[in-house]
Amino acid sequence: MAHARDFSSSPSVDGSTVAGRAAIDSLLMESNVERPFESEESFAQWVQTSYRRWSLDPTISEQLRILDLETVHEDVLSRASQRLVRAQEEYASCPAGSIIDGLRDKVSKLRMECQGRERQNLAASNGDAALLNSAGEKNQKSSERLQAAYAELDGLTRDLESKISSCAEWKELQDAEKALLDLRREVGIEEASMRMKESERAIGRQTSYKGFDFEGQAERVVKELILPRFLADAESWWDQERSAMRTSGADVPVEQFDMKNIFVLRGLTLGIARGEFDYVIVAKSTMPSGELDAPAGKSVGGHPQPTKAQLQGLSEQPVLVLAIVEVKRNVNDMGSNFMGYVERIAWFSGMERGYDPTKFATNFYRSGHFDRPFWHSDACSRKSFKFDRSSFRLFFQDAKRVSARDDLAAYVMERLNFVTRHGTIRGMSSKAEASLKKKVARDKAFARARSDCNKDAFSPGMETLLAASCSWVHGWWEKMEELKAGEMSTEDLLLSYRRSEGAVDNIYLIVNQ
Repeated sequence: MAHARDFSSSPSVDGSTVAGRAAIDSLLMESNVERPFESEESFAQWVQTSYRRWSLDPTISEQLRILDLETVHEDVLSRASQRLVRAQEEYASCPAGSIIDGLRDKVSKLRMECQGRERQNLAASNGDAALLNSAGEKNQKSSERLQAAYAELDGLTRDLESKISSCAEWKELQDAEKALLDLRREVGIEEASMRMKESERAIGRQTSYKGFDFEGQAERVVKELILPRFLADAESWWDQERSAMRTSGADVPVEQFDMKNIFVLRGLTLGIARGEFDYVIVAKSTMPSGELDAPAGKSVGGHPQPTKAQLQGLSEQPVLVLAIVEVKRNVNDMGSNFMGYVERIAWFSGMERGYDPTKFATNFYRSGHFDRPFWHSDACSRKSFKFDRSSFRLFFQDAKRVSARDDLAAYVMERLNFVTRHGTIRGMSSKAEASLKKKVARDKAFARARSDCNKDAFSPGMETLLAASCSWVHGWWEKMEELKAGEMSTEDLLLSYRRSEGAVDNIYLIVNQ
């Protein structure tokens, strides 16, 4: 295995990235480390102290505001909602209801068909003049079909309007829906709901952090700092190939195979049932072969596989995986996902003691094992890369010594790199915390307690009221314990990397300057 350069003695690798022990110590010692799962009491205390921070989240603050408004106006909203439920039930049971719904469906589909035909006719009319002349009869028939479709649409629309005008249940349903919507607008719920949805969309659109290009910097770390550390493994493999060629009497290529045979692949799945790797650094063989650039067979996960005819006489060697890199914007997602990475790498390596094949069975891998080659198509290089179990042989080179899951993890750590940024270590993944703060924001008992005190969610002392008004602790504690079962905390993961001489340099911390 390539020995990683010792970055631990230096606080910075390239001016904006810290690696090794320096990175781990910075995360563990310079950041706050929270431990909410030490006991049920510590969990309750952690939720209370986290409430003020959660309430600053735009999406959560709007959810809290909505629940406050719904609680204050509970009586009138309840009456309007009950009216709507009655109207829906009466409409669903009336004879005209099913007829109206059927007509509405037909009108909608026919209107879409007419719009599609119009676009086709418009595209045809803007085509080449010579082609238009030769396709005149065809275009004429298309126009006639469009006219017939519009005539049918007019007839269906008249039938629909007639049925609606004579259906009292339909009118009551529309009135009830409008009354509830008007009420929600009047008390401010609709406005808050729109702000909440916009906040959710804004989070989805975020690609940078305060103007800092984290993803771009992470990619540079992968290519400029991580890749060179594992190059010796590729060079050793290429030397073995050249020696084998000399022994067999074959001509050894004069061309030097160096970085042109190293590739960084993104979003690698290899047809696995779930999950992917952010970056995989691979080396291609130097052996002459009929390289397969354009597989033409069945596509698996967007990656076409070669046909039997394409494989005929092909001698392409599988790639060699040198390292895997996971990029985590939120440091808390490192630990929660780690054991999943270990399981997937064990699966790719054929280390059967490390995974349950029933969890990995797909239409492509019917046995639940990685027992057939997979060709990954890379859009950047426009090449196809062949993977099989041998591609992952560097992860468990001393397989006989691997006897337990912890042993698997120790081996995986030596080639699994993490790139992250500063942040408080919360003791749970971002997904788990997001679920928890939504529970707080939607807790009706907490909202009623605020209303009884004539307070809103943002009044001073609400974190204390949260604990006093809700019997949430035990149930949520059990749920969160269940969610984190089988996971490793980020704190424990960082400590494990720090203790491992072969893995300590695989942690990279990007400093937002």
